[in-house]
This record gives sequence, structure tokens and C-alpha cells, in this order.
Amino acid sequence: MSPAVRSPARPSGPRPHGLASDDVDVWWFPTARRPDAAPRTPARQDRTVRAVLGRYLRRTPDPDEIHGRCEHCGHPTHGRPRLRAGDITFNLSHIEGRTVVAVARRPVGVDTEPVSSGRALLSAAETVFSERERAGFPARGALDVRLAAWSWCAKESLTKATGHGLAVDPTTVHPPCPPPPHGRWVAAPFPDGRALWLTSALLPGACVCAVAVDGPRPAALRVRRWPADD
Repeated sequence: MSPAVRSPARPSGPRPHGLASDDVDVWWFPTARRPDAAPRTPARQDRTVRAVLGRYLRRTPDPDEIHGRCEHCGHPTHGRPRLRAGDITFNLSHIEGRTVVAVARRPVGVDTEPVSSGRALLSAAETVFSERERAGFPARGALDVRLAAWSWCAKESLTKATGHGLAVDPTTVHPPCPPPPHGRWVAAPFPDGRALWLTSALLPGACVCAVAVDGPRPAALRVRRWPADD
């Protein structure tokens, strides 16, 4: 069984089929079961995501119960994924070989990036980072590569939590850098004046993961591999 990893804020036991209003759960699963296996199809990934949601709903939702209507402009497909009913919210991120699903009871955003992506981000720094942020990456060394990957990952999670996505200029979003420790929630200002909560999530492999939520400060972060065996 993969252990649940928690914020030090509240060391309580697992709540397998429930989710408190101040908790955030993060699940990850591989997109290929072995190196020579074919990758999961989008339909297979969708079934797995719905199975994760079913853990909290106590039933697996049908595909048409999930929609992507933008809450800002009303576009039917380019908004964050949402359930049509109920108070469970979720968000997704995909990198090669892995899908990550964050589940909460308030707006949530999650993003994961390979550390190696920081090299490309640094090469396009003027379009991605503010002048102040670029001043923090002077050496273009290994540490800067990791910090650049984290900063972009955090920007993505924050804009996904508000439902804006990359309609917001990424150079105007300034997440804390270096990242907060796993499970320690810190305030992160957003360009519209609100303050969101942001933390890093520890996942296996050479990647970074950021989780952001709107609303009150969360209490606990749980990170586990899907499927659960409890």
C-alpha cells in the first residue's frame, strides 16, 4: 500500500471514502504499466479519472456528468473540468508516463512538470517570467533549471485553480520561489487581487508538482498512487 503523505498541520488518519472541506487529495497513476506497454488511450485515462472521483461520490460518474464550460466566458469546452452536480472539485495534469488528479471541496488546480522542462523555460524566460523572476535565475545551472520548472508549474496550478488558465499573462503571476516544503500551504497572490494557497506535492521521479486552492487555507494534503488498496 502506498502511504498517505500529509501536511504536518493535522496528522490524522486516512479518510478513504470521504474528504473534509479543508483537505486536498492528490492521486497519480502511470500511463503505461511497463516500459514496453502501449500508453493509455484518452478513453482509458478518462475511465481512471472517473474511478478516482467515484471514490468520493460512492459511484462512478458518467462521462456526460463532467464538463469543461468556462465560468468566465461561457465557452463550452476550454474551462477547467468540473462535475455538473455536487461539491467535489478536481483538476488534472499530464506528463509523459503519468497523470495526476487533485480532488478537493473548493476550486483546485494541479500541475506537474519534468524538471528537464526548466531548460526550455529558461531559454524563453522573457515570455514566461517577470523581470524580477528572471533575476533569480542568473546562472542557468541545474538549480535554476529546477526552480524554473517549479515556477512554471506553480503558475499553471494557480491559473487552473481560478479557471483562467493561460488567458492570464504568466509574467504577472508570481508564485513563491523556491517552493514551499511538501504539504506546507503558503499564500500566493493572484493578479486579480485575491490570495490563493499553494504547496508543493512530493511525487516519485524527476518532476515537480504544485497544488493550488482558492478559499480558506487547507489543513491536510494527501498524496497517493492509484488504485488505492485500503
